[in-house]
Amino acid sequence: MVLLLLSALNFNCAGNNITVEKDENRHEYINSTTNLNISKDKLGESPAYEVYFTLDRTVDCMGISLETSSVPERTRGETIPVKSYFLVEKIIDLKTGGDKKRRFNIQLGKNYNSRWETHNPIKICVNTADPVSRLDSSLFRVRFTTFDTGTFYFTLTVYTPAGVVFSTTPVEQIK
Repeated sequence: MVLLLLSALNFNCAGNNITVEKDENRHEYINSTTNLNISKDKLGESPAYEVYFTLDRTVDCMGISLETSSVPERTRGETIPVKSYFLVEKIIDLKTGGDKKRRFNIQLGKNYNSRWETHNPIKICVNTADPVSRLDSSLFRVRFTTFDTGTFYFTLTVYTPAGVVFSTTPVEQIK
């Protein structure tokens, strides 16, 4: 089991755009925070990491979960689960005149409430009255924090019948 996890981690760290499918509706991205950018947007007052993804087709709903763990030096490779807080945003690029674009991040969901109580996974569904909330081939961003320092390993899972491509960079369109 440990070798399988390490193999998956090594595979995922090899590039920026990765799709890992456990089954047709579960898409996992396994990595370490050492391979991620720190977002310019904090979560609470804490630095946040960010992962991007796209869907290959429009869906009505998707689920998102995030599991994080640390590997303290004294535990000889054993991981310790760490509570994490995340939010999911859809990135919208709008032309404002000429060739100028302006980027907006629209929050679609989060796994915590105003008292920082968490629930995991979360389910995000389309609001038919709000076209911005469409779950289509747009770029999505997951920002997360543990409110702790150090290196963390994480598994980001997107539950959807659509194909998913993950990235560590905010490209215009991930292919």
